[in-house]
Amino acid sequence: MITPSNWQPFIIQADTSVREAWSAAPVEYAEYTTEKTLGKASQWIDGWIGRMPTARLWSGPRLVREPNPQTFVATPEPFELTYGLDKFRYDDDGYGVFYPLLEDWALQTKRFPALQIRDLLEATGAWTSTTVQQGLDGLSFWNTAHLCNIYSTAAASLATGTSYCNDFTGGGQSINGATVGGQFSVTSVLTIVEYMATIRAEDGERMGVTPSHIMHPSSLRAEAEYVVNNMLAAASVGFTTWGAGQTQVGATDNVVKRMGLRLIENKYLASFAKFYVQDNTKAVKAVRAIFREPFSIVPLINPTDPNVFALHYFVWGGECRFCPTWAPSFLMARSGP
Repeated sequence: MITPSNWQPFIIQADTSVREAWSAAPVEYAEYTTEKTLGKASQWIDGWIGRMPTARLWSGPRLVREPNPQTFVATPEPFELTYGLDKFRYDDDGYGVFYPLLEDWALQTKRFPALQIRDLLEATGAWTSTTVQQGLDGLSFWNTAHLCNIYSTAAASLATGTSYCNDFTGGGQSINGATVGGQFSVTSVLTIVEYMATIRAEDGERMGVTPSHIMHPSSLRAEAEYVVNNMLAAASVGFTTWGAGQTQVGATDNVVKRMGLRLIENKYLASFAKFYVQDNTKAVKAVRAIFREPFSIVPLINPTDPNVFALHYFVWGGECRFCPTWAPSFLMARSGP
C-alpha cells in the first residue's frame, strides 16, 4: 500500500533519475553547429556587409565603394514535452517499468536540437515553409545558383564563377563539362571538396572554403569508412573494388584520407543516400542552433501540487524556445543520387 512515508523515496528517485539522464545524455550536434543564446529578444538577427574589395590599379579618379548591409531573421518557436505518472499504477507495477520511460523522456529533451536541425536540413517537421528554407541570400538554402555577388546585376553562371552550387543531389551537377557530386563515392566526395574550394566572394577572389567534415546517415557508414578512413584505396577513380575475402584489388594510397576529412554519423537523418560536406573550420559552423530559452524541466511532484493532491498524478514538464537556422550557404553542400 502506498503511504506518504514510502511514496516519498520514489518521488525523489524518479525526479533524480530524470535529471541525471538529462544531464548525462550526449550532445552530438555540437561538432557541426554554432549555438547562439538570445537575451530578451524574440528574434535572432544576423547582419553582414559584402566582402571588402581588393585594391585596383589607380587609373583616373578614385572609385568609392560603400557597404551595403544585409540582414537575416530567425524566430525561435516554443516546444514542450510533458510526462505524467499515476502513483496507483506504480503501486501495481512495483516500480519496475516506468523508470526507463522517465529516462527516455529526459533523453528526448536533450537530443531535441539535433532532431530539429535534421528537420531543417531535410525540410520536414516544423521547418518546411518557404521562408524557413530560405538561406541568408534570399534563395532556398539548397540551390544550384547562389550568387557570388548579391550586389551585382550580372547574369549568374556556374561556368564563369559568378554563381555557385551547394546542391548536388539528383546524380550531381555538370560544371564546366565535369560532373560534381552525386551518389556517395570517391569521385563524388573529391569533386565536391575540390569545387567548394573554388567558390568566389564578391571581389572575385576565392572564398577560402575548407571542407572539413562529411555528415552521413547510418546507412552510409560502411561506404564512408571505406572512402574516407582507409589507409589504401583501389587504383580506380571510382569506389573501391573488393575481393571475395574483403581485400582490396589494386590498392594504392588513399588520397581522400590525406585530405583530413572527418566523418560525422548523424543517426537521425531520414534519407538513406544523401550526405553533407561541411566546412566547420570557421568561426561560424555549417548550421546554427538558436536558443531563446534552453530546455528546462519543471517537476510537479509535491503533495500540495493540485495535480498530486486532486488526481494522484505526478507531472514532469519540459519546455524551450528554439529554432535551427542556416549559416552561409557556401559552408555546406549536400549530394546524393
